Amino acid sequence: MKYDILAFGAHPDDVELGCGGTIAKSLSQKKKVAIIDITRGELGTRGSKDIRKKESTKANKILGINHRENLDLNDGFFKNDKKDIIYIGCLLYTSDAADEGLGVDLGGRRII
Repeated sequence: MKYDILAFGAHPDDVELGCGGTIAKSLSQKKKVAIIDITRGELGTRGSKDIRKKESTKANKILGINHRENLDLNDGFFKNDKKDIIYIGCLLYTSDAADEGLGVDLGGRRII
């Protein structure tokens, strides 16, 4: 499946908090949306990784997200630098997400 929007969040719930309105509007326009969470959010001070998982599962159902995946990296131990971005790209390329059309050909798709 090809997606119109591929949104990345450091933790489950970050995408909904940061651009949930944009995603809801896009889904109402019949666009296909996928979310990639980079960590489980285990270092969070407002909720545990289990609470975040329940919240993101509920948000998926409410919004109608087409695909969601968690890369399961350790929370707090990656940087927004070339090395870690390449690592995340490799994870996407070799994960189940590649079968979903994520991380292989991003040409023409909007990344937020």
